[in-house]
Amino acid sequence: MGESAAACLVSASAECDVVLSLATRRLGRFSTLHLTGDEPKAYSDAYVPTLTEVMRDALAGAGVEPADVRMILPHNVNRIWWRAACKELGVPRDRVHLDLLPVVGHCFGADQLVNRTDAGHKDLLAPGDHYLMVAAGLGGEFAAMVLRS
Repeated sequence: MGESAAACLVSASAECDVVLSLATRRLGRFSTLHLTGDEPKAYSDAYVPTLTEVMRDALAGAGVEPADVRMILPHNVNRIWWRAACKELGVPRDRVHLDLLPVVGHCFGADQLVNRTDAGHKDLLAPGDHYLMVAAGLGGEFAAMVLRS
């Protein structure tokens, strides 16, 4: 786990990092902080399908195909699940920006913004590129947002 904070400037008239679509999903069965019994396995089994479903919903809402996504800016938690999600979504694994996972780890609530800043410093997104910010959190919460840089 990392320690971090992030902020972003939001504007109704921005010309970059424009939000095109947002999709969320809550798996209420996992809404408690501590999973017991068969819940950990059930959550693990539901994780990748739910993550890719919410990404597909966000992409559909923006009218963007998975092949047109330049980059996925994830929550920094698990390379294995991201590999599986890429396979299920049909996007190359190198489009998931996990460069900071071994550097800062998972920084609650800040991963996507920290990853966006890093991608910007590395010129990984050009003006007009579509990208996804994706998160999954405690309580069975999943979200994906499509943006245009």
